[in-house]
Amino acid sequence: MFDIIDKLRKKPQAERKMIALTVSASITAIIFFVWISTFWIKPSSSEPNGKPILSSITPLSSIKDNVAGVYSNFVKLLDFRKSDQRAE
Repeated sequence: MFDIIDKLRKKPQAERKMIALTVSASITAIIFFVWISTFWIKPSSSEPNGKPILSSITPLSSIKDNVAGVYSNFVKLLDFRKSDQRAE
């Protein structure tokens, strides 16, 4: 391991930056694909109507629902602050 680090230190700075970018992008891509793959894991239990729990959940719909929830909470917080300022 230390031999690899010593070899990298001897390379020009531009090449070291390219290697660092490639390694970090690869690690990020691996983590992203593992995260995306977890959306297709089906739980062993079912809902009472016999439909699997995650059958209607897709990665994009999950992200959309989460962003919509954050946005609505943010709007509620702003409305609360506006009404609090008017009371003063």
